[in-house]
Amino acid sequence: MDHPDRTVRGDAIIDLLRERLEPPPADNVPPACFLSMGGEFLEYDPDAVRLTARFPVRGEWLNPYGIVQGGFVVAAADNTVGPLSILVAPPSVTRTLEASYHAPVRSDFGDITVVARVQTISGRRVVLTAEVLAPDGTVCTTVLASHTVLRDPPEGGF
Repeated sequence: MDHPDRTVRGDAIIDLLRERLEPPPADNVPPACFLSMGGEFLEYDPDAVRLTARFPVRGEWLNPYGIVQGGFVVAAADNTVGPLSILVAPPSVTRTLEASYHAPVRSDFGDITVVARVQTISGRRVVLTAEVLAPDGTVCTTVLASHTVLRDPPEGGF
């Protein structure tokens, strides 16, 4: 039996994010932190519970060794797991975020791809993972994020 492809691509992901936030803060989606990094949503697969985004490697992110400073790599991952949490859970905030660096993100990459997945949702806890990939598919960084669902989201949204 064939299953329909429910994958959402490109700007349609932004529309989904806006629908999930109540009331929809259209001016804040995607947020400035995502836009300032040059982020682009590529694909959301609700069946695999996976969100993929791409970020350019920018010269201003390089450390003295000519590789991207780890904080910028983690920011790209955070800018992907956060939207995924919006798509799959009630409003939540990051409780912890752990990163492991496996290979440098080099200036000649052009872009990095971040693939975020939901590991578990249990009670008020949402656990997500992300892989930051080089253009050749090498895993440069892995991230484990734990989010806490808010008990009382702010009146009127965020």
